[in-house]
Amino acid sequence: MCKKLADEYPEHKWIATKAGFELLQKWMEEQEKRDQENFGMHIYNDFSGYGTVEVMGNMVSLMSMMLEERIELTRQIVAVL
Repeated sequence: MCKKLADEYPEHKWIATKAGFELLQKWMEEQEKRDQENFGMHIYNDFSGYGTVEVMGNMVSLMSMMLEERIELTRQIVAVL
């Protein structure tokens, strides 16, 4: 169902915007860069796990920053009203 229009599949539970799908691909690429097995190497057992945690932390930081910007914009609009 990937890259299909949501209107064509109303019974499908999960939908994503094009921008959301592109972000998913970006984060998956970032995680793959941190997986030692993708490079045929072994540094230590937890290396890939720490890389995944780093990517997840970056995702949360980005979402937090975007939310803060949105809250600030809302405050400015309310202040004008």
